[in-house]
Amino acid sequence: MDALLHTMRCISQYEDILCELSHEAKRAGDLSPEISEELRGILEKIPAHEYVLDLEAVKGAFVKPKTSRRVGSRKPAESAPVRKSPTPAKKKSRRASSR
Repeated sequence: MDALLHTMRCISQYEDILCELSHEAKRAGDLSPEISEELRGILEKIPAHEYVLDLEAVKGAFVKPKTSRRVGSRKPAESAPVRKSPTPAKKKSRRASSR
């Protein structure tokens, strides 16, 4: 995590000059060859690749990866026996007593 913080501090030192170049480019309406050259030099100094590596290292060390469920990765459930619908009990017919 210390390496990530160090890399972020290195990157942040270019924030002010990038803001100035951005404003100058907006004001001029286009990037002049001088601005383009200066910007190219700054972008080459920014440790972007190191930032990505440090970030991935921190993620790997501290963040638990989410387990993803894959379709079809589970065993199919065993089928339960098919139940027959219960048949209603037959009513006994009662004859009226002939008394």
